[in-house]
Amino acid sequence: MKRTALIATVLLTVFLLALVLSSCQEQVPAEDHSPDSLAQSTTVPETAEHAADEPSVTDERIHQETGVSTEPISEPMTEPVTELYPVPTTEPCTESVSEFCTEEPTVPSEPICVHTWSSWNTEAAATCLETGREIRSCTKCGEVEARSLSALGHSMGAWTQTAAPTCTAAGSEARSCSRCGKAETRTLNALGHSMGAWTQTKAPTCGADGTETRSCSRCGQTESRTVAATGNHSWNETTPPTCTAAGIKTCAICGTTENTAALGHDWVHHDEGGHWQPVLTCRCGAVFYSYDEWYAHSKENCEDGCTGFSQYSEWIVDQPAYDICSRCGAVK
Repeated sequence: MKRTALIATVLLTVFLLALVLSSCQEQVPAEDHSPDSLAQSTTVPETAEHAADEPSVTDERIHQETGVSTEPISEPMTEPVTELYPVPTTEPCTESVSEFCTEEPTVPSEPICVHTWSSWNTEAAATCLETGREIRSCTKCGEVEARSLSALGHSMGAWTQTAAPTCTAAGSEARSCSRCGKAETRTLNALGHSMGAWTQTKAPTCGADGTETRSCSRCGQTESRTVAATGNHSWNETTPPTCTAAGIKTCAICGTTENTAALGHDWVHHDEGGHWQPVLTCRCGAVFYSYDEWYAHSKENCEDGCTGFSQYSEWIVDQPAYDICSRCGAVK
């Protein structure tokens, strides 16, 4: 209580000092309101016109406006006043000093519960596609806690064949979820033919194509293919060819006939035939083919009385060169 009275007295003193200063006509320098300077003055100075023991006009106006008594404090101050401004306090706030209190009012806190949880209970069951929810509560305070349950996903069964595939057509399989019944299907590829080995159904000949066939062991579809003719004739020469004329041959298997090319000549060359003939030329220019002829000329017939001659040999052709065919005897 003493502290509260002290604070009220200080406030009143400050208020009176402010009124006195505002009524003065003289300009007063700004005051230093630091705690050190304010601590030096704890009373309001008296003036000549306003004695402390006499109520003044100013005091009366303060009393009328505020309702605060301006009578001097009869009870002396027991503690020095060192502060003229409110100082924040950390003491618990009361109603009388709440305007100077900086501390929030202390609200008694409730005791923290050490939860005792119940077991988890399913509030919404999880499905294949949607999440679920579980909750539990404290058996002491009733607080509720929840957690999410993951979606289960589908539990698909084994694939079951709904349409068997064939050699040329696709099949299908199906399966379903054991929880929600969702169905899935998938396609099975066509099997394709399972063909056997090729079997000859028509043998080829030297002049005609043959045939082979095979079939599918599942559906029985057949395939065939051509086997080329062998081309291996058994030829017999029915008309032999000559040097200038074609021949004819016939196949003993299929009877096919074909021409054979003419043989052409087989030429054999023969050189020309002849002999070397000596030639004697008399000094008079007469030519003789034997010595005897010249001698008779020179001795008996030559008017000039030739006594000499020159001699050389000359080739005499007896048979010109020729070619003869060895097959037909043609000559060229």
